[in-house]
Amino acid sequence: MRFIASFVLILLVSQTAPAGSVLPDHLRLMLAKYMRFTRQDLTAVSRGKLVKKALETRSRTELAFFGITDVNAPPSLLVDRFRDIETFKKSESVLKVKKMSDPPSLQNFKDMTLEKTDLKELQKCKPGKCDMKLSTKMIERFQQEIKWSEAGADDKATELFRHLLFEYVQGYLSSGNSALIQYHDQKKPVSLPQEFKSILEGSAFVREKLPQFYQYLMNYPTQSLENTENFLYWSKETLKFRPVITITHVTIFRPNPQEAFIASKQIYANHYLTGSLALTGMISQNENPDQAGFYLFYLNRTRTDMLGGLLSGLKRSLARSRSTAALDENLTLIKVRLEKEFQTK
Repeated sequence: MRFIASFVLILLVSQTAPAGSVLPDHLRLMLAKYMRFTRQDLTAVSRGKLVKKALETRSRTELAFFGITDVNAPPSLLVDRFRDIETFKKSESVLKVKKMSDPPSLQNFKDMTLEKTDLKELQKCKPGKCDMKLSTKMIERFQQEIKWSEAGADDKATELFRHLLFEYVQGYLSSGNSALIQYHDQKKPVSLPQEFKSILEGSAFVREKLPQFYQYLMNYPTQSLENTENFLYWSKETLKFRPVITITHVTIFRPNPQEAFIASKQIYANHYLTGSLALTGMISQNENPDQAGFYLFYLNRTRTDMLGGLLSGLKRSLARSRSTAALDENLTLIKVRLEKEFQTK
């Protein structure tokens, strides 16, 4: 899946009837109320067509879009494949994916590399003026610990970057959202705790229909929730012709055999992105959740610093168009992969 889909809601709704059947009432209500689907949109979905659209947002820096298609495979297959994130995310734009151990170790970051342009930028990085998204403390560590004129400086800087992110992950797992980074690459710092809180509060579907999961995500790790599993992974993906490193926290919540929801929460990005969250779920019509046939939903909410400045309106329009096109491609790719695997079993 493409990086822009680093803030994602994938919701699975199992179905036994073929394309063209009446949509389940709870799915129809969700699409109409929370995703603003029209009667024509709902009819298209019931006929097995892929439907996608951009959504309105509360922030000028946020992009949101939603899509849905049907998949002829057991809904549990997507959840299983999501656990194997290193395989699931494979695509031309994804350069590297590494699922972290539990608990994470420094060894998990050994294959993480910085681009030459990043290393060059780090040499002149200062709080409020840096081409890498880092906290004030991180920037100061590079200034204090790396002697750029000495041999091997780039290797030492890369190793420090790995250490800093490892320490950051440890702090997050211990303290949760309060330990999330405050980016100080630009004059005005951006607080990731505030960005995440705002994004989640703006997700009405999750807040109103999944209140326990909403509270768990808002208060992690102090609030417990039964039938959950968590893992972290980092990835390096091409975005806007530039490799971007991100760290994502995934939570899989299975309240019962007929339902599953997944949250993919971006806790770091070294370029462009200031916040992203993904919530994933399966709601089955059948007592047997292994029966083939489900609707695959994808909601993406991402905040970025690429939309400001001159021609911001045009930038936003182009970004929305490209994002929905990428959504179409991603949903189709997932559908094809899952159906092919199911059919060859």
